[in-house]
Amino acid sequence: MLDVLGLDLITYMQDDSDDDDQTDDTISGGIVPDGLYYMARKLKCWNNKVAKGKMQVINGKFVLLKGSDVCPNEGKGLFDAVRIKRESASIIDGVLQEDIVFASPTGPAVFVLGCSANGWVTWKNDNEEPIDIYRKH
Repeated sequence: MLDVLGLDLITYMQDDSDDDDQTDDTISGGIVPDGLYYMARKLKCWNNKVAKGKMQVINGKFVLLKGSDVCPNEGKGLFDAVRIKRESASIIDGVLQEDIVFASPTGPAVFVLGCSANGWVTWKNDNEEPIDIYRKH
């Protein structure tokens, strides 16, 4: 209802993004436009379940949205900052119950998958193009 009044609650979220949730994820030559992005990946470590995530970009912040899947297993490449966020997040039956802010697209991809991932190719726009296309413009 507040969005009808012109208030965007996500914009007013506490910024808990952490520079440790990225490797070499700086944006060079472009920026990911504000909007919604999606990911889906079949995970052997989760009995071949397809882990689906939804991310919103707001003013250069990458917000993993509540309702996204979170693989309960942890594999190689899980950054400490992401591990801490996973441990403190509200996750019920493999589903995220709250929005979580990250400084790069890799953070939310790793959060969902529980292992290393390249967020620039994992997250897709509505045309199913990886968000890496925005760095190339």
